Amino acid sequence: MTDDIGNNKRGRLAMTGASGIMGSRLYPALLEDGWDVIGITRGKGQSQGGPGRDGQNEVNSEFVNKTCDFSDPASMESGIFDGCTHVLHLAAQGSPTASFEDILRSNILSTYHAYEAAKRSGVKRFVLASTNHTQHGDSMVVGGGP
Repeated sequence: MTDDIGNNKRGRLAMTGASGIMGSRLYPALLEDGWDVIGITRGKGQSQGGPGRDGQNEVNSEFVNKTCDFSDPASMESGIFDGCTHVLHLAAQGSPTASFEDILRSNILSTYHAYEAAKRSGVKRFVLASTNHTQHGDSMVVGGGP
């Protein structure tokens, strides 16, 4: 595949959550692997961090090319994924103590809006990285289960 300026590329990949822990590590690796990466986040300078990691210490805004609030359907009308062949959706609320309202807004509705925007833009592949509770594994033991 060749992009607008004649470089050989694997495709144009939009990555949500680009300034977070996973996104800031994947962005340079994907570039090195031949992808044209467009980093997207809710706002520059924002990361929720992770278990034992303060979000402010994990932010890497150098990998943010665009901002978009995925929970707001109006912000998705802008063609945020236009020209992209792939979407890697990392943006989500991953805290195991988050309220249902926050999970609904940040994970469920935001993912739905991102899927719909990708469909409107003709994106070939949409990859979702699941977060809430699954990323924590044994870091939270509830009720002394098996």
